[in-house]
Parts: sequence; structure tokens; C-alpha cells
Amino acid sequence: LQAPGGACLDGLTRKLISLGRAEGRQAIYYVAPDWSPRLGVLGRYRFFDTKDTLLLGFFGEPDIPLEEWEFTSSDRNI
Repeated sequence: LQAPGGACLDGLTRKLISLGRAEGRQAIYYVAPDWSPRLGVLGRYRFFDTKDTLLLGFFGEPDIPLEEWEFTSSDRNI
């Protein structure tokens, strides 16, 4: 779910839910950091906090402060 926000993020979330329903899925699992602005959007679509954690590490000198990065569970595969 990477979108600039607002209507774009809402539309992407609705499409994701629609695809899940079309495939007969009962749940969609998405891990986001506690401070993510996406959590408000996901909450409006009845996603709820599973209290899961996302443990990531990095090595090296980042070009931008890590506080500005938003990692997701798929980033564990980089």
C-alpha cells in the first residue's frame, strides 16, 4: 500500500479489499509501523491492530533519516 495519501490511498485500499473478496479471502493482513498515517485509513475499513511486531535491521549509512522511512512486512525480503 504505497500511495501519496488521501483519495489515492483510499482507492487503493478499496481495490485491495475488492480483490480479496473476489478471491474469497476472509482476511487481509498488513503490518505497518505504529506511527504510520496508513493506520487511520485502514481503521476506517475495519482493519484492526493484531499487536504484531515488525522487526527489521539495517546496515550502513542511510541517505535519509530512518524516521522518514515506512517499512512494511514485505521489506524483510530485500
